[in-house]
Amino acid sequence: MSGYIMGGGSDSDDSLEVTRGQGHNSKNKNRAKVAAQRRRMEELSKEGGASVGGGGLEKKTLLCMDGVTRMPYEIIGQSEMEITKVNFVVVHDIFDSMDMTKMLFLKVTKQHPGCQILLFNYPGQADTTYPNASIMTNADLLVNPSAENMDPALNNDFLADRLHELVSHVDATGEFVASAQPFHLIGIGNGMPIALRRVQ
Repeated sequence: MSGYIMGGGSDSDDSLEVTRGQGHNSKNKNRAKVAAQRRRMEELSKEGGASVGGGGLEKKTLLCMDGVTRMPYEIIGQSEMEITKVNFVVVHDIFDSMDMTKMLFLKVTKQHPGCQILLFNYPGQADTTYPNASIMTNADLLVNPSAENMDPALNNDFLADRLHELVSHVDATGEFVASAQPFHLIGIGNGMPIALRRVQ
């Protein structure tokens, strides 16, 4: 994983090519291949095939393990049977959104077929929910009497944990293979410390 990407944007940029011999075991490669095949078959079986807008699927929402936090996410780009490109997970700045970030990265997925990009809004942004003592019910207070003083801090640790949960979820579902396929973690603005915290 890398924390950020620097470089010029030429049309003949081959920097997204996967480097061979990085020591990935064959079991993970086979798992990634099967997941990519299944995902591609699902894309093709939908009426009209893949969507025109960068080949991504519609927005989905992850309900985190705490049972309260919800994060919308979207994966843009087409998957391929063979792993030929690296993928990206983008942690945008606090004043950006998943939709704004999507506009920045659509060109990448069009110029590099097989590259996928995972975008999401983190808790506290549009279409998200997160634990908040002011919305807890009396039933919550009966189960945990000290709950009224348990406002979680929406800090880098909390957000990095949610990011880890999201990446694990999309990997487990095969939507975005992260365990057996190279990917870069990109942090933009305030997204950089969140991404760095996730890597630690």
